Amino acid sequence: MFCPKSKLFVILVACSALATTALPAVAADYVTLIDNGASDNRVDVVFLGDGYTQADLSAGTYDQHINGYLEHMFGPAPSGIADPFPRYANFFNVHKIDVVSNESGADNPNENHYVDTALDASYYWDGTTERLLYLNSGKAQQALNAGLQGAGFFAEMKLVTINDTTYGGAGGTFATFAGGNPSAQEIALHELGHSFSDLADEYGGGGNYPGGEPFEINVTTDPAGGKWSQWIGYTDPRDSDLDIGVFEGGRYYNLGIYRPSFDSKMRTLNTAFNAVAREQMILDLYDHVDPLDGWLDNTVGAVGNDAVWVDVIDPSVIAVRWFVDGELVEGATGTSIDLEALGYAPGQYTVTAHAYDTVIDHAHSGDLLDLVRRDFDQLEQDINWNATVLIAGDSNGDGEVGLLDMGNVGLNFGKTGDWSMGDFDGDGLVSVADLDLVGNNFGKTGPQLADGFDPGSGNPGGGGGGGGDPPVFPPTIPEPASLALLLISTPAILRRRS
Repeated sequence: MFCPKSKLFVILVACSALATTALPAVAADYVTLIDNGASDNRVDVVFLGDGYTQADLSAGTYDQHINGYLEHMFGPAPSGIADPFPRYANFFNVHKIDVVSNESGADNPNENHYVDTALDASYYWDGTTERLLYLNSGKAQQALNAGLQGAGFFAEMKLVTINDTTYGGAGGTFATFAGGNPSAQEIALHELGHSFSDLADEYGGGGNYPGGEPFEINVTTDPAGGKWSQWIGYTDPRDSDLDIGVFEGGRYYNLGIYRPSFDSKMRTLNTAFNAVAREQMILDLYDHVDPLDGWLDNTVGAVGNDAVWVDVIDPSVIAVRWFVDGELVEGATGTSIDLEALGYAPGQYTVTAHAYDTVIDHAHSGDLLDLVRRDFDQLEQDINWNATVLIAGDSNGDGEVGLLDMGNVGLNFGKTGDWSMGDFDGDGLVSVADLDLVGNNFGKTGPQLADGFDPGSGNPGGGGGGGGDPPVFPPTIPEPASLALLLISTPAILRRRS
């Protein structure tokens, strides 16, 4: 697929934007096809269409072209041909905008074939190459803006399916592809490599490469391949043609420029992305996504006596490790942790949830999950809390088990309640067992919570957009219910984006 990323192509696209004269017909606002979570922590994919009449839309042609691509991108394609997208399917939301054209298809100047479409899609976009199928990006952007008005999110991946059967596509601001061609799905993935991750074409064509060091990660003028040195010698378990070394030819030249593997999707369709390209695409996903969707709110003065919890974007991709005062808690690998249930003595602690993509554990292993070998910090996220474990019986958090606490138990005896009402053993009922705990610990002192704190307030809201009920983490060290955990929160200490 010829998909130039040269200055000439950028100028052509810019000129098309200047030529915009009218807003294309938009039949409806966006429609969400796949909703995996809040857009502030997802990659939002938005489809437009060109060359689809109202009759084509009503017949489902546009939807068929979109769905065929999505099944290919996220489905169980053979030999990892769509890798890495199936693994990260939960990182995406997908939407479409219906754009109505007066006529079907795309222009083909070489055949003197012209049609009236909303986005002016045409083959021979550069004037010489039939398969270079692109459109008026200014009109496309107008259609996108109109369809997403008030949506509250932006399109991080922009794809345009064009209602034509002739082979073609391009990878500029929008990844375009001929939706009716038998190779449409592979064309679209290839073009997405250009438009989303700035990948270069890896095939040759001309003589000596005349330029300086290219900006794309998957081509270089360095015959040692220093750009992808972390991958040199990698034997790809998917296909020997994907083994990483240094191969001459790429970016439309045969000499003086090098690519990472003999073959790849950026060279030949129906081939997988090589490790260098795949790694870049994963890192680009994490430019928009964090490992955690939410966590127990730690932005207020106190968060109650709930277990500390986090909500991961995808438990099949993200693992969580827990640390207390900087020490790993062995066996605590779930999405919540309860210090009292783990037997921590009364006192103050710093609790840290370390969430990360498990491909980090496979780096340099050479196996099928050896997907990323650099910039691991982009695949990680840390959340910190200050936690206080109180003595059972101290219902008001003043640091002492006394008459006020005994009176509180008496006042609420027989009621369902929480710690602040006198339920110290966590069974949901203020009972004789709780009264015994007050008696056994009467007069003892321990950590004191902030004035005015309601130990039973809980506050299950999530930081970073989270919320809802926390997941359950089964304690690994069962202990008598003699303590209860209450948390005082300080602002989250984040490794990166809030």
